[in-house]
Amino acid sequence: MKKKDELLLNLFAATPKTQWALRVLLHAKQQKSRGRGLAMAFDGIRNPRLALAKACSYLKFFRPAKGQDILQTIDAAINLANFMGDDVKVSFGQKLITVKPGDKRKTLLAVFDPERGKALAEAKYWLGSIERDGQTEAQFVDFVREYVGKAGCTLADIGTTEEKLDTLVRKAHLNNAKYWLDSIERDGQTEAQFVDFVREYVGKADCTLADIGTSETKLEKIQRQIYRCSAQKWLGYCRTSKHRSKNMGTYVKQDASKAGCTLADIGTTENELSRLLASARF
Repeated sequence: MKKKDELLLNLFAATPKTQWALRVLLHAKQQKSRGRGLAMAFDGIRNPRLALAKACSYLKFFRPAKGQDILQTIDAAINLANFMGDDVKVSFGQKLITVKPGDKRKTLLAVFDPERGKALAEAKYWLGSIERDGQTEAQFVDFVREYVGKAGCTLADIGTTEEKLDTLVRKAHLNNAKYWLDSIERDGQTEAQFVDFVREYVGKADCTLADIGTSETKLEKIQRQIYRCSAQKWLGYCRTSKHRSKNMGTYVKQDASKAGCTLADIGTTENELSRLLASARF
């Protein structure tokens, strides 16, 4: 028997008798291709033609090997149906279904175990959103892993690997870093936290600030300017608000300190802040 035929037999993970029946069928196909007659018995039947008919009949009901889980059973039944070019009946638990040549794992799993079938479909959906639709949110990759786990499958079962997912996650983080940098530089967004987001996602993407066209010096300059503007904003509230709080003065000082400037640099003094907030009730 050819090596590829031996490997084919192993794909079915079948019981010994099923393996025997498969060998009879393989033998028949090989002999036909060589223009030779049949020569194998099966299950006590010595007449080769009757033995082949009995083997084919036996294979129409797939019997999983002991300890075979539902996915192995489905894969084996699909392989057997494709190999025979005919329908195969297979049972698992309390369910009996017919597997046709060309049937897909996703479809059969949904019949045998609807919850796992749904989870497998979800995993494929999120992987498709990432790979085909250009969606690269890191959370989507987590969804793929989550639903693959719920389906009791592996990443290979949906056509991907952990290495590919890691690459997609890094790409998602890099895109997020670029998004927050754009928000700061072009869209006029001036929250100090946005600068931290740039650093955070660059770190998660395992790249450098230079990879997104900036540097730590530029980010520090931007962040200092943001804090300076924030200190001036709180100073304005201290001067104009009818509902002053002592926290306003604290915010002025904190943001001025983070900006690396003094109260004089933003146009005030300690005495002015004390005077403005002397009547603050909280």
